[in-house]
Amino acid sequence: MLNGAGPEGVIRKRDSYGTLTGRTDLWGATLTSILQHPWLGYGFNAFWEGMQGASYSVITSVGWYVRHAHNGFIDLSLDLGMLGLATFVTGYVVLSKRALQIIRRVPGPASYWFCAFLCFMLLYNLDESSILVQNNIFWIVYTSTAVNISTYLQKRRLSKVRELHYEF
Repeated sequence: MLNGAGPEGVIRKRDSYGTLTGRTDLWGATLTSILQHPWLGYGFNAFWEGMQGASYSVITSVGWYVRHAHNGFIDLSLDLGMLGLATFVTGYVVLSKRALQIIRRVPGPASYWFCAFLCFMLLYNLDESSILVQNNIFWIVYTSTAVNISTYLQKRRLSKVRELHYEF
């Protein structure tokens, strides 16, 4: 027996892993809420209000108190709808392409940081929420990474323009 749990405890433990500790039930309940306000969502930080407001139906549906969807993309859809999600995904794809450009142009391990962090951010938000979360270190680092990538590429473009200017 594992930790003296007995056969019932082992089965219950195994079942909780099958639903990703209840996340799949939660995601189904939140997707129902997303369908009620699909385009613009409920408003920034307006969905998760505990037992009041729209989150009440999700909490009663899953049977435990929930403060977020345990998925950054679902939370973003609840807050800002499909338009907000599409805006974030578009920005993420552009940022990823720019990070790959930096890897091709700048040798060394420092240039791999951008892609590594962007991959981490994607994977982390599949079962936790850090997109647009105030005072969240991962969101702060994501924003900093986006600024650094854009700044680097802008400086690179300016230096090329200066080189062309001096040649004339």
